[in-house]
Amino acid sequence: MSLDLNVYLTRVPDLPTVTELAAKTPGIAVDDPSGWENQHLVLTSRKAHDPIYTLEGPFLVEPEDIPEEVTARLLGASHLLTVSIHVSSETAINLGHEFARRLARAFDGAVHDTTTDEIWARGAHRVAPKPTRGDRISLVSVYWHTLAENVDTFMVDSYLNACRRYLPEALPKRYGGFEPLQHKLSDTGDDGLKSAWKTESLWLMFAASAPCIWGSFSANPAVWPQPVWSLHLDLQADPLSEPSWREGLRGLFVTFADELKCFFASAEVTRNHIWNGRSTASDGLEENLIYTARNGRWHGLKPHPTWWAYYGSDYRALVEGHLDPARIQSTEFGLFHEWTDEPTDRDTLIRMASPRPTFRRRDSWLPSDLLVTVLPGDTRQRYVEIEPAKTIPAGLRMSQEEAG
Repeated sequence: MSLDLNVYLTRVPDLPTVTELAAKTPGIAVDDPSGWENQHLVLTSRKAHDPIYTLEGPFLVEPEDIPEEVTARLLGASHLLTVSIHVSSETAINLGHEFARRLARAFDGAVHDTTTDEIWARGAHRVAPKPTRGDRISLVSVYWHTLAENVDTFMVDSYLNACRRYLPEALPKRYGGFEPLQHKLSDTGDDGLKSAWKTESLWLMFAASAPCIWGSFSANPAVWPQPVWSLHLDLQADPLSEPSWREGLRGLFVTFADELKCFFASAEVTRNHIWNGRSTASDGLEENLIYTARNGRWHGLKPHPTWWAYYGSDYRALVEGHLDPARIQSTEFGLFHEWTDEPTDRDTLIRMASPRPTFRRRDSWLPSDLLVTVLPGDTRQRYVEIEPAKTIPAGLRMSQEEAG
């Protein structure tokens, strides 16, 4: 029986480096380098030439293949090497661990001992740069919208599980119905969070970890009946220029939208927020988003493009033919669309979508009857006046009637 050490890597390993690392580990040598082509290397004792270790891989891995304990320590793992130790001597085991750690250091990774579940990683891999207090920053605001009939305490489990798999920083570190937030997830566990949400009558707010900032769960529909239910998460935009952070957010965004059977979800950039050291402060000069699920009632799609959008079954057939096929991806229950790779503000997206754009103009990027209209007034207000879309899918029109 062998002892296996899984080495998750953020960079593609290569044979010359692996051979060099083996040579630097006392007593270990690569037996036959040609085995690399078959993803199987035998490592021998230099003295006795006995096969003591094997190295399997490299294999491509997806986020769902990676243990949550590894994801919590390592950002952007893409490849896996497995070091198997085939003898039980303490010396051989220690050298196997040393070789695995050398691999992790060389290719920016982490080692998972599958026997003890211990994780080894050098340095802090999941640290997002923080703005300086008083800086003006951009946010990415994520909203998931679903019918309240789809929501129960399973929603909390789904969100927590998706966070742990893709973006642990989005977990509710502290939470409560008012500030200062009274509860810590580390103290109450998942059941405490679910119990708090079950009795909350308005919003259950939470603080997260950088680059995530803040979020909120709409109230339990059994306590505060509303036809549309939403979950909100704010993140710093700048760290998302790094592909590994974007991939984590994308996994969370799409997975939770599918599991919650969202009819619409969006990730939108807003600018000019003041960073106060822990969160954002308002002075009336920041850019506000246009919220279209007011008072638990669905008003329609936003009047301008958003960086990301998820269209569920109610909208998919209505929008798919109007979107660039190169920028859409089918999911289990919907359609994911992204305008650009990196977070992009609404003004830039409007220019991309329409040759002669204005803020209130119903742009041609989607049928105009699906979009809300911004009414004349001061667009710097937190909640600008809007007129509902002329066309709202039948399954969502009920939300207007029930809320009305």
